[in-house]
Order: sequence, then structure tokens, then C-alpha cells
Amino acid sequence: MNCPICNNDTIELKTEIVNREFRKEKFKVFEQYYICKKCKKDFTTPGQDDLAITQVYNQYREKYNIPFPEELKSIRDSYNLSATKMSEILGFGINQFRNYEAGELPNKSNSKILNMIKYPNHFKTLIEQSKKQFSTKFYDKIVNKINENLKEAKSDSILRQLFSNYLTPNQFNGYKIPSFKKFFNMILFFNENAFYQVRLNKFLFYSDFLNFKKTGKSISGLPYVALKMGPVPDRYKALMDFAEKEGYIEYYYDNSINSNSEKINKRKIFDNSLFNDYEIESMNTVLKNFRYKKTEEIWKLSHQEKAWTENEKTDNKIISYLDYAFQLTSI
Repeated sequence: MNCPICNNDTIELKTEIVNREFRKEKFKVFEQYYICKKCKKDFTTPGQDDLAITQVYNQYREKYNIPFPEELKSIRDSYNLSATKMSEILGFGINQFRNYEAGELPNKSNSKILNMIKYPNHFKTLIEQSKKQFSTKFYDKIVNKINENLKEAKSDSILRQLFSNYLTPNQFNGYKIPSFKKFFNMILFFNENAFYQVRLNKFLFYSDFLNFKKTGKSISGLPYVALKMGPVPDRYKALMDFAEKEGYIEYYYDNSINSNSEKINKRKIFDNSLFNDYEIESMNTVLKNFRYKKTEEIWKLSHQEKAWTENEKTDNKIISYLDYAFQLTSI
């Protein structure tokens, strides 16, 4: 990239913490910009401007429990409904649900309705209350789909209970709906270069936090904690147990290294279709930077990150993406 003012190619990326005002409230934003070493002028890219705005909207939605566009699309897709049909079911204007999916902020009353349909049992109650407005064919179809979703939710109910505080987007899951399937596929992606647990945890941490640094969203939607060996996915042992149960991996203790070396072998093929281009790029960047580094070197680097140093000795230990992703130093 060259400076748009003097066309010099010697530019430096900077990050500055500022307060941005939105709806008469101030929100902390990590603003990124470039500075030209020749003409000393600073400039931003459209992507950096969008990232700053995204940070504000994310915090506003989190503060007032306003559903995220990604959540709404995921909910609608889970019922195989069009945006128009969902608007009709909820009693909104014909294009209103589509507008919410596109990023428009709903009012308080509509936010309550949208929060309610996150749960299949609540959505089922809403459908049953409005049964007379639907054809028998449509009613049976949507109720069957709701029942399927309820059954599917039970299959990972233990994990959902363990992560009950992070099932909706917030700063501790990278403003992303948690996806165990994506997380398990991240394990598959790194397996050939990170088949020991300690090493893998660092690859996962840097991928999620790097993607947040670039886009304002994590990849997996899962929280990380600062433990003795560095940042790791919260409840990672339960996650590994579930990954093995679901046939993604098998893992065991490799006594050839030491009695506490957990080795992971993949049993499924990485599913590229689950990830967008930014997420693939983030994982590839981590792989490129760390694949030839020794595990000890990587966890030492992670111990230099503020995400670890400022949380390791706290009671909570949960690492905020918002506060620490923009302060990564090792990648």
C-alpha cells in the first residue's frame, strides 16, 4: 500500500484509543490508521473506517441487548424461512426483518420480540398463538422444523450450559454467535502443525483474536481465559471431549514427551465452506507465522501479550476481545 498523498510506500500502521459518540453516549474504540514516514500525513482505509463503526455498534447492541444481524439471519435460516415470511409471522412491516438483518437497529419493543425467537420453544409458542393465520401445510412444516431444532439443541446441551453466558454476541466471544462446529474445524485446520494441546491452544487464540483485530468479529465465537500456559479456550477440556464424541478428533496422552502431553489426531476433513475469506486469511496468517516456531517459543510470546499479563492474576481470567485484540504484539 502506498501513501495516497505522496505515493511513498513506507507507511506504518498505528492504533489509537478514542471515544466515539453514538446516540449521546460515548464508546471506547480502537481506531487504526496509517502514517506516512515521508510526508508525515495520516490516512485511513474504508475497511478501517468500517471497523471503527462496527466497534461502536457492537458495544451499543451488547449494552442494550439488541440482537445482532448475524443472529437474526441464523435464526431465520434455522427455520428455512424467507425474511418476508419472518416479518409476517412477527407482525412487522414486509421488509422490516430484512432491514434488521442488514444492520438497522430495532426499537425496544421489536428487540424484545427478536430476543424471544432466539429460543425454539418460545418461537413455537408464538406460532401456535397465531395458528389461524397460517395454512395447515405451512403450520405443520414450521412446527416440524422447530421440533427438529429443539432436538438438535439437546445434542450439545452440555456445551451450551457450560457456555451459557456466551451464547449471544458480546465482547468476550468476539461479538459472534458461538459455533462449536467452526471451532472443531479450526482444530482440524491446524492439526498437522499443532497436534499437541498446548501448541494448538495458541494457534486458536491468535486466529480468533487476529480476526477480531481485522474485522471486529472472532471466528469461533468462543471465549478465552488466561491460564498458566497462556491464553486458552475456556473449558477447552470439555470442548475436546465433545469434539472426540462427535468424531472430529481422537486425543490421548503421549507419554513419549511427558505425562501431561495431550496429542490430537483428526478424524474428519476440514470443512472450508464454514468460513469466510477473512477467517481463512486469519488462520493462514497464524499458520505462516508460527508453523516453524517451537511450542515453547510460541507460549512465551503469548505470555508477553497484554491479553494474558493483565488477566492471568485476576479472579475472572476471561479475556475481552474488545480490550485486547487490537493490542496483539506477536502477529
